[in-house]
Amino acid sequence: MVDLTRNLSSMFRIVLLVAVMLMPWTAALGGLAYGERIDANLLVEDVLVLPGKPTQLKAFLFRDGLLGKRIGLGGENIDFFVQKRLMGQAMTGGDGYAYLEYTPRLRGNLTVKAQVRESPRVSDQQATGLLAVWERRRPILLVDLGALLPPDAQGAMGKSFIQLPLGRNLLPEPEMDATFELEKLGEFYYNLVYVYRSSVESNEVVRSWLRKHRFPAGIPMMVQPGPKAFIAFLEKLDEDGWENVSAGIGRTVEFAEVLVERRIQTVIIQETDSKKTFPRRANIVTGWKKVRRHL
Repeated sequence: MVDLTRNLSSMFRIVLLVAVMLMPWTAALGGLAYGERIDANLLVEDVLVLPGKPTQLKAFLFRDGLLGKRIGLGGENIDFFVQKRLMGQAMTGGDGYAYLEYTPRLRGNLTVKAQVRESPRVSDQQATGLLAVWERRRPILLVDLGALLPPDAQGAMGKSFIQLPLGRNLLPEPEMDATFELEKLGEFYYNLVYVYRSSVESNEVVRSWLRKHRFPAGIPMMVQPGPKAFIAFLEKLDEDGWENVSAGIGRTVEFAEVLVERRIQTVIIQETDSKKTFPRRANIVTGWKKVRRHL
């Protein structure tokens, strides 16, 4: 009798687990004709890792719900590729996320791709992200996203980085020469981290904008508003082994003060008619063409 009770309990847990996994599909399939596949979306997260250190590749499979809510889709097999080579497969959980542990051996800015594998329920989907396998000996350059925008866009965007939540159409065209100058800096010397101010993580929006305007590969990272949050962000990079943050390009007094205080080489792009006062050790330039001479 005890064994029967245990078996029934185990069966109940299995049925409950399957029901939870299928809940997103029950909602998603409402209104679809038999055999019709749901139009899903797939995202791949960027990853920053040291060579030889295990990390997780992560993909998110979802459908759009009401009011922009994303509903994760579970029970789908996702193939993960690095530099076009299949690394393994993982299944999405009830939240729509799939994870694959991976230890990178190659170095540099690598492409990680995720792809839905032969699903009868969702449309064919694939997405790419950046697997940044960086060595400590190559210095990191912090690029304030606000420094990539023209001066006349700063008022509407906020005075410090970007005050969000970001909208897909919020970011304007980048400042002239910014792409070319960063290409040179990223090609010959630095690894790039693009920082933006927000209370809501919007890496997807920032990454899409950077790709659209052909900026060199780099990791977008969100920083909460305020100097204390920026300091905490730098300290967290330090704790994670990224002690090689050696320079930064920005526009704001806050950006300059925090970096100069930490003895990080700082370049500030300032409009000629600006009345702002920056720290003495910050290098002030009037445009992107003059940035490289100070780095």
